[in-house]
Amino acid sequence: MMDLIHDLLRADREGNWELHLDAVQRALIIFTAFDCTNYMRWCSLYLEDMRRLPETAPSIYYNFTMGSFSIKDKPGRFTAVGGDQKLEQSINLSSKSSDGVVGVIGHA
Repeated sequence: MMDLIHDLLRADREGNWELHLDAVQRALIIFTAFDCTNYMRWCSLYLEDMRRLPETAPSIYYNFTMGSFSIKDKPGRFTAVGGDQKLEQSINLSSKSSDGVVGVIGHA
Protein backbone atom coordinates (compact mmCIF):
# COMPACT_ATOMS: atom_id res chain seq x y z
CA MET A 1 0.00 0.00 0.00
CA MET A 2 2.91 2.36 0.73
CA ASP A 3 4.26 1.79 -2.79
CA LEU A 4 0.90 2.91 -4.16
CA ILE A 5 0.86 6.08 -2.06
CA HIS A 6 4.45 6.77 -3.04
CA ASP A 7 3.58 6.40 -6.72
CA LEU A 8 0.52 8.65 -6.45
CA LEU A 9 2.62 11.39 -4.85
CA ARG A 10 5.49 10.86 -7.26
CA ALA A 11 3.15 11.06 -10.26
CA ASP A 12 1.85 14.45 -9.11
CA ARG A 13 5.25 15.80 -8.11
CA GLU A 14 6.92 14.76 -11.37
CA GLY A 15 3.93 15.36 -13.63
CA ASN A 16 4.03 11.73 -14.79
CA TRP A 17 0.61 11.05 -16.34
CA GLU A 18 1.14 7.33 -17.05
CA LEU A 19 2.32 6.68 -13.49
CA HIS A 20 -0.75 8.55 -12.22
CA LEU A 21 -3.11 6.35 -14.23
CA ASP A 22 -1.25 3.20 -13.23
CA ALA A 23 -1.42 4.13 -9.54
CA VAL A 24 -5.15 4.92 -9.74
CA GLN A 25 -5.67 1.52 -11.42
CA ARG A 26 -3.84 -0.18 -8.54
CA ALA A 27 -5.88 1.81 -5.99
CA LEU A 28 -9.08 0.19 -7.31
CA ILE A 29 -7.99 -3.11 -5.77
CA ILE A 30 -7.63 -1.48 -2.36
CA PHE A 31 -11.00 0.25 -2.67
CA THR A 32 -12.56 -3.13 -3.42
CA ALA A 33 -10.78 -4.87 -0.55
CA PHE A 34 -11.96 -2.25 1.96
CA ASP A 35 -15.50 -2.07 0.54
CA CYS A 36 -15.18 1.58 -0.51
CA THR A 37 -17.91 1.36 -3.13
CA ASN A 38 -18.11 5.05 -3.96
CA TYR A 39 -14.36 5.34 -4.47
CA MET A 40 -14.42 2.17 -6.56
CA ARG A 41 -17.33 3.39 -8.67
CA TRP A 42 -16.07 6.91 -9.34
CA CYS A 43 -12.39 6.04 -9.76
CA SER A 44 -13.38 3.38 -12.31
CA LEU A 45 -15.32 5.98 -14.26
CA TYR A 46 -12.48 8.50 -13.92
CA LEU A 47 -9.94 5.96 -15.13
CA GLU A 48 -12.08 4.98 -18.11
CA ASP A 49 -12.55 8.63 -19.11
CA MET A 50 -8.85 9.41 -18.73
CA ARG A 51 -7.79 6.36 -20.76
CA ARG A 52 -10.07 7.55 -23.60
CA LEU A 53 -8.59 11.06 -23.68
CA PRO A 54 -6.37 10.42 -26.74
CA GLU A 55 -9.55 9.90 -28.80
CA THR A 56 -11.98 12.24 -27.02
CA ALA A 57 -9.70 15.20 -26.23
CA PRO A 58 -6.26 14.84 -27.85
CA SER A 59 -5.03 18.31 -26.85
CA ILE A 60 -5.89 17.73 -23.18
CA TYR A 61 -4.24 14.31 -23.35
CA TYR A 62 -1.12 15.89 -24.83
CA ASN A 63 -0.99 18.53 -22.08
CA PHE A 64 -1.51 15.92 -19.37
CA THR A 65 1.33 13.79 -20.76
CA MET A 66 3.51 16.92 -20.64
CA GLY A 67 2.78 17.19 -16.90
CA SER A 68 0.02 19.80 -16.96
CA PHE A 69 -2.34 17.74 -14.81
CA SER A 70 -0.55 18.96 -11.69
CA ILE A 71 0.36 22.49 -10.60
CA LYS A 72 3.92 23.71 -10.43
CA ASP A 73 4.43 27.20 -9.03
CA LYS A 74 8.17 27.13 -8.40
CA PRO A 75 11.14 25.88 -10.41
CA GLY A 76 12.92 22.63 -9.78
CA ARG A 77 12.19 18.94 -9.87
CA PHE A 78 9.59 17.23 -7.73
CA THR A 79 7.81 20.50 -6.86
CA ALA A 80 4.41 20.06 -8.52
CA VAL A 81 1.29 19.17 -6.54
CA GLY A 82 -2.23 18.06 -7.40
CA GLY A 83 -4.89 20.69 -7.97
CA ASP A 84 -6.82 19.81 -4.81
CA GLN A 85 -3.68 20.09 -2.70
CA LYS A 86 -2.77 23.44 -4.28
CA LEU A 87 -6.25 24.77 -3.52
CA GLU A 88 -5.89 23.68 0.11
CA GLN A 89 -2.46 25.34 0.31
CA SER A 90 -3.96 28.59 -1.03
CA ILE A 91 -6.79 28.53 1.51
CA ASN A 92 -4.34 27.80 4.32
CA LEU A 93 -2.17 30.73 3.20
CA SER A 94 -5.22 33.03 3.24
CA SER A 95 -6.11 31.88 6.74
CA LYS A 96 -2.73 33.11 8.00
CA SER A 97 -3.58 36.71 7.14
CA SER A 98 -4.71 39.07 9.89
CA ASP A 99 -8.42 38.57 9.10
CA GLY A 100 -8.13 34.88 8.21
CA VAL A 101 -10.40 33.15 5.73
CA VAL A 102 -13.55 34.51 7.41
CA GLY A 103 -12.24 38.06 6.99
CA VAL A 104 -11.54 37.47 3.30
CA ILE A 105 -15.03 36.10 2.72
CA GLY A 106 -16.58 38.86 4.84
CA HIS A 107 -15.05 41.60 2.65
CA ALA A 108 -16.39 40.12 -0.58
